[in-house]
Amino acid sequence: MPELIPGKNLGYLGGFNFAVNYFYSRYNYYPEHIVLSNSDLYLQTKSLLNEIYAKYYNTDYACVGPAIISTRHHINQNPFMISRVAKSRLQLIKFVDSFYLIYLIYQLISIIRSKIKKLTASVKSEVAAGPVYALHGSFMVFSNAFINKAFNEFKEAPFLFGEEIFIAEVAKASNMKLYYD
Repeated sequence: MPELIPGKNLGYLGGFNFAVNYFYSRYNYYPEHIVLSNSDLYLQTKSLLNEIYAKYYNTDYACVGPAIISTRHHINQNPFMISRVAKSRLQLIKFVDSFYLIYLIYQLISIIRSKIKKLTASVKSEVAAGPVYALHGSFMVFSNAFINKAFNEFKEAPFLFGEEIFIAEVAKASNMKLYYD
C-alpha cells in the first residue's frame, strides 16, 4: 500500500478512517481484519495476530485487544473498562477527553491515584480473557464484520482521546462484543 498523506492532522481515529476508506476505495472491500495501533508498541510475540485470527475467526466480534504493558508504569492497561459505567461517568469522560489540558490534568491525577493504590493494595488481580466493555485504544484488531456493520458510525469519531469509549459504544449499538485476550 502506498504512503497515505491526508494533508492535515486527522487525529487518531480520523487517520484510521482515512486509511480504511482509502483501502475500500481502492479494492472495493474491507480487509478480513484491521489493526489500529500506536506506532511505539513492541510486540512480544510474532504470532500475536495469527493467534487472534485463529481463536476469533468464527466469532462475531467487534474488536480484540491483548495485554498492553506500559513501560513507564509497568501495569497492564487493558482492558480499558471491564463493564460499562453510569451515563454520568461516560459524560464526564467525554468532557475530559474533549479538552487536552483537562485530559492531561485528569491523567496526572489518575497516575497519582494508581501509585497510591499500588502502595496500599496487596495483590493486583488479573483480568480474565473474555468480553469487556472497552479495550485500550493503543492496539485493537477489528473484525471485517464490525467494520462492514458499523464503519459509517466512525465518521463521528473523536479527534484525539476517548476512542475507547467511542468504539465501545459503537460496538454496543451494533450488538457486537469486544474481547480482551
